[in-house]
Amino acid sequence: MCSASVQPVLQLAGIDKQFAGNPVLSGVQLNLYPGEIHALMGQNGAGKSTLIKVLTGVLESSGGEMRLSGQLIRPDSPLAAQKLGISTVYQEVNLCPNLSVAENVFAGRYPRYGLSQGYRIDWGSVHRRARELLARIGLDIDVTQLLSSYPVAVQQLVAIARALGVESKVLILDEPTSSLDEDEVQKLFEVLRRLRGEGLAIVFGGGRPARQRAERACALAGKGPRPGRALASGGRERTCGRSAGLGGFAGGWAYRVGTLAVWPGIG
Repeated sequence: MCSASVQPVLQLAGIDKQFAGNPVLSGVQLNLYPGEIHALMGQNGAGKSTLIKVLTGVLESSGGEMRLSGQLIRPDSPLAAQKLGISTVYQEVNLCPNLSVAENVFAGRYPRYGLSQGYRIDWGSVHRRARELLARIGLDIDVTQLLSSYPVAVQQLVAIARALGVESKVLILDEPTSSLDEDEVQKLFEVLRRLRGEGLAIVFGGGRPARQRAERACALAGKGPRPGRALASGGRERTCGRSAGLGGFAGGWAYRVGTLAVWPGIG
């Protein structure tokens, strides 16, 4: 998806982030294309979570530019990022187990009707649209049941369905496989490949499953003798970024990958 005729849906140029004068991200550059799964990797402390928080408006960058579909953006909150079409699914399922699946999909943005009825929630639409979003990712469950009645892997997919409910252009997953077994990881990537086929741009933060399945990868590196260097059979695609992680400073690279091998310590 990186040919000259395909334009990036999301571009980062020279993204910096400092905390109390200490650099955490330095000059990060990233091009994310429609219809690709892009792995974001690095050592603990390399800045992966910080970069994701900058992307999603949790943190404000200290410098650099971010463009979505060519337009300069600067989301100042997760809600602002969602409205732009950047959605996130976090490592820990951030949903309400005591609510139904459908309620979780639309919590905070329920379809409503009727001025005279005081904008009542349209439960028929809630259930119908929840089933449609779940069908989009190949999940057929009873949306009226409590979320807690389903395993963590299903809850993770419900979180993805919720993210898709805001017309996402970019889907960011922050280490979502940490609590999944191998079969559940396989199911998750089947869903991601389905979404990739629809043209969605996907950032997958960390972990061996991402390294094994992503089309391209970006490694952010902290200190070490050969920090942050990612190798791939397809050869280097372009410079991806630099990270200051843990007080060190080193470059990172993005590759068009077939089989991805990474220096020890890179997750």
